[in-house]
Amino acid sequence: LSIRGLKDDPGLVGFCPDFSEAAGRVTMQKILAVSAVDAVVTTDDYIAFGVLEALKEPGLENVAVVGFNNTLRGRYQTPSLTSVDVRPAELGSGAAALLIDAITGSGGFTGHRIVDTVLIERDSTIGTKVRVPR
Repeated sequence: LSIRGLKDDPGLVGFCPDFSEAAGRVTMQKILAVSAVDAVVTTDDYIAFGVLEALKEPGLENVAVVGFNNTLRGRYQTPSLTSVDVRPAELGSGAAALLIDAITGSGGFTGHRIVDTVLIERDSTIGTKVRVPR
């Protein structure tokens, strides 16, 4: 936040007890009870689905929402969900390669690999007043 010149407001940070739609909805309702929001970034698409439901109740349609994991449902949700794609196939094949290297002792094991993520922009951010920075 500070990099973008924004002030940290702990009242705008919600903690969900699990990665469910219900937890996202309840947490968003608690945040909306104390503050207005322009955008919401979640740690999972299912939490984001709950956030979108909570935003429908008071008719807040111009709030950008971003999920994480790029689930199939996010494509067909209304509005479709902007999400961070963690590229699970690449994560899995990389994990398998690391495991094989560790088992065979082939020397290719480096201790870590970085898999780039991709932001998939959809309707939950397109057309809102908040733009996703690149």
